[in-house]
Amino acid sequence: MNVIDSVQIANGHTIEWGYSTWDPNATAIRNRYEPFSPHSSSELPIEDLEHLLTAATNWNLLDTGSMARMIEALAVSLRQSVGGDN
Repeated sequence: MNVIDSVQIANGHTIEWGYSTWDPNATAIRNRYEPFSPHSSSELPIEDLEHLLTAATNWNLLDTGSMARMIEALAVSLRQSVGGDN
């Protein structure tokens, strides 16, 4: 994976995004754990995030705190993408 940016979560756990190993034009995301292993740090096509989140929601797998944090982050991103600041 050609990593463009990353954010460290905790204890060597990092979320990375960039261009995938299977297509240099495809955006991918992964959880990276140290020590790095391609088996425990698999890349996902960015489009799969919606499918994963929808399935987890439909199965009621997410707690209300996690859902609220995701909704807040999505709302901020949506406001930024339509040109608003807040």
